[in-house]
Amino acid sequence: MAAMPAKAGMLIAFACAPGTIAADTAPNGRNGMFTYHLLRNITRPGEDITLMLIDVTNGVFNDSKGKQIPYTTSALTKRGICLAPHQKKPTRPTEEPARSAQSILTSAWQGQYSSILIK
Repeated sequence: MAAMPAKAGMLIAFACAPGTIAADTAPNGRNGMFTYHLLRNITRPGEDITLMLIDVTNGVFNDSKGKQIPYTTSALTKRGICLAPHQKKPTRPTEEPARSAQSILTSAWQGQYSSILIK
């Protein structure tokens, strides 16, 4: 594999470092080692891409018993790049139900003009 420099804003991830080879087998029997670990980590919500690639590297290194080490070249210009968006937290229902606009306006009207009955 030849070295490939990253341009501004780019991150390039390789299955192995220049001049080395990548394993073609992984625990799932379908992908190479790098792809296997990339697929296991790439969909974690809100995970920064650089941190995710560290986990991919550790997985490949451990499963290959140190024979394969993924390689990245980066010229990222922004922080917090996530490939899978943050998950929205479920909202809790409020203690009292939301009031309608008509109910709010009626209350305001009655507070201002308490002698007038509104039906």
